[in-house]
Order: sequence, then C-alpha cells, then structure tokens
Amino acid sequence: MNILRQYVEENMNVIEYTKDGVTVSHVIKTPIQNETAGEQLPPLPPNPLLQLQQENAELKESISIIQQALDDLLLGGMQ
Repeated sequence: MNILRQYVEENMNVIEYTKDGVTVSHVIKTPIQNETAGEQLPPLPPNPLLQLQQENAELKESISIIQQALDDLLLGGMQ
C-alpha cells in the first residue's frame, strides 16, 4: 500500500492511499493542531510508571506509620 496523495483540506491533513497506484483504496483524515502563542500542552512526567511506583512506596510508608500508631494505642490501652 502506498500514499497516492497528501494534502490539507479544511484544517485536516488528508492522506489518500492506493493499492494499484491509480485508484484510492482508503482515506485517512487527521486534524491539524494549531498551537497558539500562549497555549502549550502540560509536560508529561519523565516516567509515569516510576512516578506511580514512588507514590505507591510513599503510601505504603504512610500506612505502616498509621498501623504502628494504632497498634501502640491499642496495645498501650490494654497494658
């Protein structure tokens, strides 16, 4: 499959593909994104999986601290 034509139409990038080099087999249209001067996409974290792993470790540490405090309260009250 090859690209027969590629052009812009009504703020869309249009690519026409062909199987035989003459007729259009299918067309893909994708919107063209216009970036204005002040508009930018938010940056992605360097590694989303690493960030989630770090957050998970922090949550586990918090749970451990809370569990220890509960154990101290419960065991301290029984003595």
